[in-house]
Amino acid sequence: MKRRLAFIVNMTFTPIAIFFGEILVGYYVGILFQKLVEFHHGGSTHELYHLGRIIVVFYLIQFVFYRINDYTAVWRQTKGLRDLEQYIFSRLPLHSYRFFSETYGGALVSQVNRFLQSCEQFDDVLIFDYLEGFSRIVLAAIMLLFIAPPLGLLLAFWAPVFVFVLVYASMKKAPITRTSSQADSKVIAFLADAITNMVTIKTFARSSLEVKNFNKVRIFDIVIL
Repeated sequence: MKRRLAFIVNMTFTPIAIFFGEILVGYYVGILFQKLVEFHHGGSTHELYHLGRIIVVFYLIQFVFYRINDYTAVWRQTKGLRDLEQYIFSRLPLHSYRFFSETYGGALVSQVNRFLQSCEQFDDVLIFDYLEGFSRIVLAAIMLLFIAPPLGLLLAFWAPVFVFVLVYASMKKAPITRTSSQADSKVIAFLADAITNMVTIKTFARSSLEVKNFNKVRIFDIVIL
């Protein structure tokens, strides 16, 4: 896999940033508030300043790791999408004449664009949504097992149940999403081909027929959805 080091950075720097900036900071903020309560009963300001410095340092560590992770993800996605575009374009002329004669040009363009966008969206969701959420749950559960074991066990039990329900709901929604995507691709393909061949349509006075056919496509999509 190309740019393996950048992918490893994205998979490791996010949990590290969350550990310092959210888990440890939350722990020390709790201690800080406890010291503030004790401060009225003869506490020391030195401890408060010390805890404040620790929290600031952890926030700076989180900022550095997050920024490195974000820039690495953008660089890796840009390079990866460029390579993917070049690969698709290099493989496209290898198809047969029948493939191009039986496929709308607009449909091919729409499918290529959707494929590239889906790859980018999948990478964004994996790094910035799933990985961050998974890291927060795992690190929080580990921390709670040391501080409050019952809460840690409860979180460790609740998280898989929540993930299972979410995955099950997504699987049930997948057929509807695919149907909607196919209908949208068909409409975009028809529109793109009509615009591309507009000179031919106007030359042979087939505008009314094109409008009628496009209306059939729209009605078909509405029936599906």
